[in-house]
Amino acid sequence: MSIRLRAFFLRSVLLTLLVLVAISAKQAQNVRVPQNIGVRFGIVTATSADHAAEHLEMVRSLSKAGFSGMLTVYFMYRTREIEEDGEVQHVIARYNEKLSEVSPSSEVIFFQVNTDYETYCFKPAIVQDYLNHVRLDVMMWTDSSTRFKGNPNTWALNMVKDEIHFAGREGAMGMGENTHSKTYEFFRVSAMELKERHEIQAGHWLADLNSDVYRTVIQPWIDCAVRSCHTCMSPSGSVRKLKRKQSGPPSTEYIGHRQDQSVLSILLVQWQAQGGRLHLNDHPRYIDLDVVRSFNTPLSVEEKGRLRIDSSQMD
Repeated sequence: MSIRLRAFFLRSVLLTLLVLVAISAKQAQNVRVPQNIGVRFGIVTATSADHAAEHLEMVRSLSKAGFSGMLTVYFMYRTREIEEDGEVQHVIARYNEKLSEVSPSSEVIFFQVNTDYETYCFKPAIVQDYLNHVRLDVMMWTDSSTRFKGNPNTWALNMVKDEIHFAGREGAMGMGENTHSKTYEFFRVSAMELKERHEIQAGHWLADLNSDVYRTVIQPWIDCAVRSCHTCMSPSGSVRKLKRKQSGPPSTEYIGHRQDQSVLSILLVQWQAQGGRLHLNDHPRYIDLDVVRSFNTPLSVEEKGRLRIDSSQMD
């Protein structure tokens, strides 16, 4: 090889390496890694203009519990809301302002929802997007209705230490009454098989992503929503509104379909039957919280007015 050809070859190799390093650096900037507290832990949540005020109350309770880690908020909107409803833009601006006061390290991602909010397939879709942009050992999902009584950082550490791979809470409904028959058919199970079980709430849970719960529960839950929303998670004929008051287990009479919660419950029960390690219901080591509903959320009239009613006060 001539000296000139060798020099050209070396320059080409160096240039290629520089390009690869630049690409890697750019990709690394798009992946968030939380502060190391012993485990890489992050919380993801979502809200919309209608729930912005009560969502801030959830974040306040999280800060009061001592959490100071990585919180990611997906602010959902529909295109026509931004184009036609000027109040939504005011709410978003005000929400960002208040959130930065309550939780300065939070990140807000604006997430367009193409269907109405009645189809809860948006929640697993958000979790999928979130996990594509973070590197975690343990993640937590929380709804606006959650009020924290303990620090989730501690729960994540204890879960890893005790080899608990999922922590959540049971709901009042039985799995025989909260799931449409088409969803059962999708997973090849029946209400009779699960009639003794309580549903497992999808509004607040923690998962160890390094365990088999990710492959066996979280990823199939996401696939159900993203790939098969209208045949798996929200099948035709299913209705969220309850036909009658829930009775709890044992139950086999369908009274309402809980969508993301129904699917999560089925997958967790199946995983537990295969030896999956989970903890359900409040315990200071793994999950400890209260749940409120919008009609009794402790909001001041002034705060609620600024965020939802009187948009002129947000200027």
